[in-house]
Amino acid sequence: MNPYTYCRNNPVGRVDPSGEDSYCFLDPGPGDSTLTFARLNDNREVVWSMDFEGINEWMRWAVHNTRFDEWGAKNLPSVENRIGWKLAEGNRYLFWYLQALMYLTVGDAYTVSYESIITKLNGKGIRFELFGAQSQYRSGLLAWDPADSTLYEDNSAYDMKTYGPRKWHWNPPLVSLAHELYHAYQDKILHTPGSGKIQGEREVCWAENYVRYALYRKDPDYADLLPRPIYVSNWYQDDVSWADWSLDTIPPY
Repeated sequence: MNPYTYCRNNPVGRVDPSGEDSYCFLDPGPGDSTLTFARLNDNREVVWSMDFEGINEWMRWAVHNTRFDEWGAKNLPSVENRIGWKLAEGNRYLFWYLQALMYLTVGDAYTVSYESIITKLNGKGIRFELFGAQSQYRSGLLAWDPADSTLYEDNSAYDMKTYGPRKWHWNPPLVSLAHELYHAYQDKILHTPGSGKIQGEREVCWAENYVRYALYRKDPDYADLLPRPIYVSNWYQDDVSWADWSLDTIPPY
């Protein structure tokens, strides 16, 4: 498959007022040595791109990049007028983590679109409680509290990698953020039982696996990242390769 087709005809994050272009991380498949951020025109042709070692390097570039014409387009709105800024409550680092989720889950392969989720959560009163005024959210441990609509960084939360040598225990920060954002989406948008409920947790793991898959395919730093095959009933569940996993699978509890 042509990796460029993973950027559907959709102005990701609505960063281009003309509506003719979209932005995404290209999908060359696992094994590529770089992460490629690109702008595509209405014909899905790459008109601008830039390579990075991985998401972390892209984050550093995005946070400190004030020349938006470097994105391959002019007259882009400021970050304050972009989807996700209100949700991030002005935390620039968190804003770009949200953008990364949006750019990762673009294309026909991704039933779960974090562009759609973040757009719908904007203005819904979601709060983030992160350590430090400009926390870069590196711990990878988050929790959703539906009682006060808060996503908070929780160093007491279960860190899956402590449960054994399983590769699926690897829980990168973007994966944890995606997991808990989906809980917020369940509560605020879908109005379905989420955190702590068996079916809700299974569905969140299903959504989480789309982000795991995107990182696996697009970012060389995550070439060893595997799907999460189960929620919590068996921390020692065997690893499953992507070749043996379907993204339609809702993991057992």
